Order: sequence, then C-alpha cells, then structure tokens
Amino acid sequence: MLNLGEQAGGNVRAMSLIHATRVLMISSLVPFAITLFWGLDLNRPPGKPAIDIPLHEIAIMILAGIGGWQIAARIGIPGSSIIGPLILTAFCTLSGLINSRPPAEMILIAQFIIGLAVEARYSGMTSEELRKYVVAGVAYTAIVGVVSVTMIFIVVRALRLEPLDALLSFLPGGQPEIPVIALAAGSDIAFVATHHILRMLLVIVFAQAFSGWLGRY
Repeated sequence: MLNLGEQAGGNVRAMSLIHATRVLMISSLVPFAITLFWGLDLNRPPGKPAIDIPLHEIAIMILAGIGGWQIAARIGIPGSSIIGPLILTAFCTLSGLINSRPPAEMILIAQFIIGLAVEARYSGMTSEELRKYVVAGVAYTAIVGVVSVTMIFIVVRALRLEPLDALLSFLPGGQPEIPVIALAAGSDIAFVATHHILRMLLVIVFAQAFSGWLGRY
C-alpha cells in the first residue's frame, strides 16, 4: 500500500504512521481478547523446541523462507517476504519434505522482529504528526474494527466457523502479524493466512483501480 501511495503522489510518512497505528492496535488488543474470551495461555511455547524437530526440516524451512521470498520478489508479487515463503513452504509440506510446524524459537524470533518493525515506524514522530496521523489511525481502526467484528459474528453464525479462526481471519490486522498470533494461539494457521493473503490481494487490486479513477478527477 505504501508503494502504491508513493506512486500516486501520497504522503508516505502519513500512510506509514496510519498503517502502523492500525497494526499496533489490532496486534495489541487481539492477544487480550484471546486470553479473556478463550482462556488461552499465550505465554506457553508456541510450538515444539528446535531440538525436537528434525534438523533437515528446519533447514528446509529456512531455505524455503529465503528462496520463496527472493523468487516472489523477482516475479514482483506484492508482499513477497511472506507470500513467497508461504507458497514454497506449502509445496514442501504437501510433498512430504516438511512434517512439523516451525520450532518455538523461530516463531518467537519472528514475533520479536515484527514488533521492532512496527514500532520503528514511529521514529522521529512530531507532535503534529501524533495529532493528525496517529489519531486518524486510531479512528480508522475503530471503524474497520466494528465492521470486522460484525462480519465475524455473521460468518460464525452462518458458516459455523470456529470463532477463534474467524476472529483471526477477518480482523484488519497486519498480514505477517496476525498469522504469528494464530501460531501462538494454536489456531488454524493455513485458514487464517489464506484469508489475509486474499484480503491483501483484493485491497491492492481495488486500490489500484480506485486510485486510477481518482486520478481522472
């Protein structure tokens, strides 16, 4: 979205702060909701320790992550750093090369890096930016949050989905951040990640079309 906005002549700093605020709010509130309503202990290890997972599978995961990222980036796939590894790792899993979830240490490192990446966007923020962009981000997140929660209730009742899976799939959180929370919560990561990838692709497609329409006026 930042790349599209920059190409359209938008204020990248403003867009970055608004999106970072959205991701920060959702990523901070979701664990509290999961703990409160589902009673899950998110402090427990999110998976088996690395010592209990075959070394060759860990090596394949790392290679699939780096290789999938680079291949997707060269092709020009949006969100290449997560979609590329997802596709390549899915292929390795379906082919039987990987039979384990990522080790707990790998998931914890991912959570740590994602936390740093989100917070680093606030570096050098001025009081004027705080007043304008962060407050706008909070208001925007509240509005889409209400829409998302309404949609979650509808799909849970109509499609009989698991409430936790529906919550993590339909919240407007970050594409990398919510699947990591899903891993820690023991949710259906494939279900959650697929929904967020689809959401991201639809948003990018419609944003490009809408941006072109706005440009004519």
